[in-house]
Amino acid sequence: MSKRLNSTRKTNYQEDQLLFILMSYQFDVDRTKKLIVTPEDYAPLNLKQIGLELTGIFRHLKKMGWFIPQVL
Repeated sequence: MSKRLNSTRKTNYQEDQLLFILMSYQFDVDRTKKLIVTPEDYAPLNLKQIGLELTGIFRHLKKMGWFIPQVL
């Protein structure tokens, strides 16, 4: 039973850590949302920029020890 409680606490800690990381990247996420809803004329440039933003977020999460599978 103690393993289960420790496992739950670890999961809650990881969830809190992920929430903190995502909140710290809220500016990047907002910027990415703006890129997504821009007109289609800018789509190729915006897709590259969105990829760069997400790569930066994923790189930081990997440094923090999170498993991020290869997306593409």
